[in-house]
Amino acid sequence: MKKKFAQKDGYILIEALIYINTVFMISMLLSLLIFFSVKIYRDTMIINELKEIAIVVEDRIKYDIKQSISLNSFNVDNSSVGNKKFLDVGYKKIKVLYYNSYDPKNLGHVCKKKLTNYNNTISIGIKGQYQIGNHVKAMYIKEIRDKYENVYELSFIIVYENEKREYSSHFDAYF
Repeated sequence: MKKKFAQKDGYILIEALIYINTVFMISMLLSLLIFFSVKIYRDTMIINELKEIAIVVEDRIKYDIKQSISLNSFNVDNSSVGNKKFLDVGYKKIKVLYYNSYDPKNLGHVCKKKLTNYNNTISIGIKGQYQIGNHVKAMYIKEIRDKYENVYELSFIIVYENEKREYSSHFDAYF
């Protein structure tokens, strides 16, 4: 009779080990599912934030360039390596873009405005600068000229980065 009880105790131990193993596997799968769901949610929220910033920046730059008279000059950014695929198609990585516009206080006078990419922010203004976007990694422009060699369009690519996630915005602004 003792042999029967020992055999039954062995089955209970095996059943308990199988049960513990099954619970462990299910809990590991659930924790991985929760981890990756949170990661995907977080990535989506970061990309959406970058897209919203890009829309605001694009609208403001298009408005300001449309109200301006002409391109004045720009400072090429040689401080860091640019994205090769943008540079190969004629874009220049810039830090500051100067353009001429009518003075808002005195419409008869022309003033020099600037668009600046400094310290991961993009700012615009005449004398003082105000920020129109953040998380800016790089700003690229390409000049498009007419048959008289006058610049009539600027093609922009602005690269945004937040927590190692990148988003690139491409748009054209016309004088």
